[in-house]
Formats: sequence, C-alpha cells, structure tokens
Amino acid sequence: MSVSNEPGTSVAAILSRLLAPRGSCDRRVHPRLALGALAALRVRGVQFGVVLRNISDGGAAIQLRSGLVPSVNDCVDLTLIDGTDLPAVVIRQTECECESGIAFLPASFRADDHLTYEHMGSDYFRSIVRMQRLLR
Repeated sequence: MSVSNEPGTSVAAILSRLLAPRGSCDRRVHPRLALGALAALRVRGVQFGVVLRNISDGGAAIQLRSGLVPSVNDCVDLTLIDGTDLPAVVIRQTECECESGIAFLPASFRADDHLTYEHMGSDYFRSIVRMQRLLR
C-alpha cells in the first residue's frame, strides 16, 4: 500500500487528525451512508469477508464475521463489490472486536460513486458469490 508523500498524508498525520480529542460533538467530516453490503478485507496478507455497516467518503464501519481481527493502527485493504480497492487504517475497534472503524488512505474516495452496481451487469452476481465464499 502506498501513500503519497504530500504534507499531511502520512499514516501518522492522518491518524493524529482522526484520533485528536474534539469534545463531545460528532467528529465525522463526511456523512455516513448506512449499508449492509458485503466486502472483502485484507489484513496482514489474509483476505476474508466483512459486512459494511456504513460508509462515507473518508472511511467505513465494518463488521467482522470471521478471520483475523485487525488492531487499531493496522493497515488494511478493503475491496468493495465492484472491485474498488481502498487502502485504509483501523482507527476504532469495539470491545467485542467484531466491529471496527477504518479511515481510507488517502481520503479521496467518493462513496456515492460506488453504492450502485447497475454498471456491473452479470459481474455483480459473480462478485456477490465470491464475497459470500469469503464469509465462510
């Protein structure tokens, strides 16, 4: 996974902005879109299926069904149904470790462009089957 060398785009710089205390207000920069879609997550070289609980232009909440549990600050790759591959870093994890929050690196993703799959045609069904196999 590569991150550009522009100022403020290093993993440490992004994490410091995301994890900085900001009081009790909502810290989300981008509005979240509730989903329930399947996706694939690659952690430490192993890929497995996850459920996207919600997604925004800057990150996502994922629910793990099986596989490795990523730790906070782990670099991961999220693959959407349409094949979009998004490098990310884990920024939050629930106590039960079944749900994690990730921030996309760099944060230039447009969620609205990837939430409909009409353009995939029959490839959509093949992708769903592949994602379902990863959940096993």
